[in-house]
Amino acid sequence: KEGEKGVRFFDTDLSTAGTPDWYAICDVREFVGKPLTITSDSPLPETVIRQLSSLFLQSDVPVREKDLYQEALRPQFHFTVKRGWNNDPNGLCYFNGEYHLFYQYIPTSLMVGDFRYMHWGHAVSPDLVHWTELSPAIHPVDGGIYSGGAYVDKENRSGFGKGKEEVLLVTYTGTGERIAYATGRAETFQEPADNPIVRHRGRDPKILYYPPKEKWIMIVFEEEEGVPAGYAFYDSKDLKSWRRMFQVDGGHECPDFFEMPVQGGESKWVIGGALRGSLGKEKEGKEVFYRSTYRVGTFDGEKFIPETDWQQGVIGPSFYAGQTFSNTPDGRRILIGWLQNDGYPGMAFTQGMTLPMEMKLHKTEQGYSMTYFPVKEIELLHEETVRGENLNMAAANQFLEKGNADLLDIDLEIAMGKSSKFEIGVRGGSIQYNASTKELSVKGTKEGKTSIALMEGKLKLRILLDRSTLDVFVNDGVAAFNVSGAIFQKPDPLKINADPDVTVTSIVLSRMKSAWQESRAK
Repeated sequence: KEGEKGVRFFDTDLSTAGTPDWYAICDVREFVGKPLTITSDSPLPETVIRQLSSLFLQSDVPVREKDLYQEALRPQFHFTVKRGWNNDPNGLCYFNGEYHLFYQYIPTSLMVGDFRYMHWGHAVSPDLVHWTELSPAIHPVDGGIYSGGAYVDKENRSGFGKGKEEVLLVTYTGTGERIAYATGRAETFQEPADNPIVRHRGRDPKILYYPPKEKWIMIVFEEEEGVPAGYAFYDSKDLKSWRRMFQVDGGHECPDFFEMPVQGGESKWVIGGALRGSLGKEKEGKEVFYRSTYRVGTFDGEKFIPETDWQQGVIGPSFYAGQTFSNTPDGRRILIGWLQNDGYPGMAFTQGMTLPMEMKLHKTEQGYSMTYFPVKEIELLHEETVRGENLNMAAANQFLEKGNADLLDIDLEIAMGKSSKFEIGVRGGSIQYNASTKELSVKGTKEGKTSIALMEGKLKLRILLDRSTLDVFVNDGVAAFNVSGAIFQKPDPLKINADPDVTVTSIVLSRMKSAWQESRAK
């Protein structure tokens, strides 16, 4: 009615023929006892109006959740939403005893559609493996809720909590860059009256507190007209007034910024995100698209001084918009990215999240470089493990027959000849390595490839096979691939093809349980 304020905004398709394929969920518990009015921006067809009583259901129990998480194409140890669309992970943190995963979310559509209806979805986990999806944490009110970051304010420096109460601060793009805060399980956020805190042409802010200068730092992607795009740094003493300090050119979307130890000593600051443009001189200035990049340097609260050029991070090819967890209880730097794909045909959900990956920073003769490896908690899902050593191809393929399971974690160490070729077929995809060219490629719905040197004549592969998803980690995480799509539901057996001088020196094969089944049982 005129003068009334909307509280929930959606963009969706309504079924006009037969039973709906799936129902989207809108949690209205906070409005119980109040009149509910549903309006449409445009007139509804008469066929839809006649079906409204069956298309909009009110229920105190979950609707159509009998087979939830057991669907044929549902990944079993990668996070996916119950229903709808997700993209970028947002606000990753450990807060009040749980890992929190926020993400870009449209609960009423399988396509991204109109960004004005973007939410911040929310899931929590005790161990990075078993996730419980909660109701959206932030709902679109004015133009949509876009990507951003989170900071756990342990000392309540923001003043948004009570006394020394820990507060979770999140920043995101709405109308300008905005801030919100929550306590408890962070299921409901409040906004201060000062929003937006920064107005500019950009998006995806992330904040942190810098104790040596007793101030807040915000890093955000900026693309002002006439200025090279990059990551702009702002600072503030009170979270209200912000000063633009400097910009690091070259970044594109979803910045991350953190300090982390170098293996064996010192610590460095890392700026990461996506990059559009040439990586060094590799592409001779041509515009290309890198799904994950990072740069290592020092930061004194006033200036970031790079000590490396932009380097390629996770290769993907289904990885994008990665973010890391802040405030982890053991100090690990853990990364999750948006697991992009072309959808899961016939399913009520689409897209997903990559495995949580532990990042480690190393100093080599070539400079600083990052490795990525699955978090150790993945092993909580291991059931039966078998091992083999020094196998020729026939024996290795016979051994792999033991891997006739839905979910697998495989460790392979392969001795290669100087010009040998190796390939393992994985249910519609494949992993290939050519020792002559040093090229390793992972093929599936998309293809990712990179140059990898052998380690003392050996190639090490960690392969995790989930429904509709394949993850490959090479030489202890020097390269990481995530590939997603319905292709990996093909019943093709695992099979190795290689030159005669190739030997599988070690293989460890672990069958895995579904994380969802364990979550539902609790």
